Amino acid sequence: MTTKEGYLVVNSSLYEKLAEQICSDYAAVGRLPSERSLAQHYACTRSTIRSALSLLRDRGHLQSEARRGYRLKSSSEPASSVSSQTWNIVMLLTEKQLEDQNILDLVGGAITAASRQRVNLVVRQLDERLTLAPGTLEQLHPGIEADGYFLSSATERMRNFLENLFKPCVVLGWNQTMESIENRRFIQVYLPMEEKVKLVMAELLRLGHRRLLYVNSQFDSAHLRGLGSLLGHADLEIDCIKTKWPSASHELISESATQVLAALRNHTALVVHSGGATHYNIYHNLLKSRVDIPGRLSLLIDSGRFDWLISVGQVASVFSSAAEEGAACINELVAQLKTGSLKFGCRTAAYQFRPGLTLGPAMSREECEKYDLQTQWKKGIGLR
Repeated sequence: MTTKEGYLVVNSSLYEKLAEQICSDYAAVGRLPSERSLAQHYACTRSTIRSALSLLRDRGHLQSEARRGYRLKSSSEPASSVSSQTWNIVMLLTEKQLEDQNILDLVGGAITAASRQRVNLVVRQLDERLTLAPGTLEQLHPGIEADGYFLSSATERMRNFLENLFKPCVVLGWNQTMESIENRRFIQVYLPMEEKVKLVMAELLRLGHRRLLYVNSQFDSAHLRGLGSLLGHADLEIDCIKTKWPSASHELISESATQVLAALRNHTALVVHSGGATHYNIYHNLLKSRVDIPGRLSLLIDSGRFDWLISVGQVASVFSSAAEEGAACINELVAQLKTGSLKFGCRTAAYQFRPGLTLGPAMSREECEKYDLQTQWKKGIGLR
């Protein structure tokens, strides 16, 4: 911490630029004008001014005087004792996200980490249609002074808010528009989807699988064969089928699961992108039909989400723990608050491969022909 003409100047912190500028500009007079005047002078919102002043006050460098506003303390004055502050971290979620089991796991991990770090985690629902002026995120949590923000994703609309915040903010989730945000944001991203698919295919190819049915929403067969060629295998037979998202109605989910099962022919492996209601419905129908898994058909879900009917280690998967991601985001925010610095960068979430009980060596073509999947499936659901 440095001084100028006897007054304390705050070094880089949460509001480093604004707080330091205020101290520098008003060191000679000591007394600050109104919040409105400061906002006009620095071309920012009053809420931003209040946040910077709050930082100075919490550190004992600013004194409030009744009817006279704020006064900067000189270095010769003892700083008033400040009680240990409990930080408030605000987590913003949309209504659709609150219907996602993975997001609920994310919140659970964040709550656990917040409890251990002794910070307050405030969860607020964000209306996606809401239009706010830059720097006014605090309108979403009236009465709560946010020290940091945690967003599970960031839309283009949120970008303006983030760029005008002098507070730690962690954005979890891959979003291309976030790449252009100024260098004062910390962004944690998921493992790029193509890398995830390569990890899945490498494991299947190692086990001898060459005839795959891939349930996904992003990649076509040609793209997947291209990835296979990169891994040294150009003899792949890959079919792709798209399904409804997990948030679809129960009727659509059942329809999608039936569509996938009806597409199974001579495939030796079924790969399902992203776990959800649709995808576990597929697995439940395979079990109900008594399809030999993994003897006849290997199943791999490239996600870590599980429903209450399936034990965690049962299905082979490539996963990252949503709870661990939520905890990591809280820990990152707390670290920034403790050091008084704003960070920028990207971190790739760690993914792991879990063999489970549904993955095994590929059955030979001759054996596949003897064990017809369609016959077994129709028999299992009572069709002849």
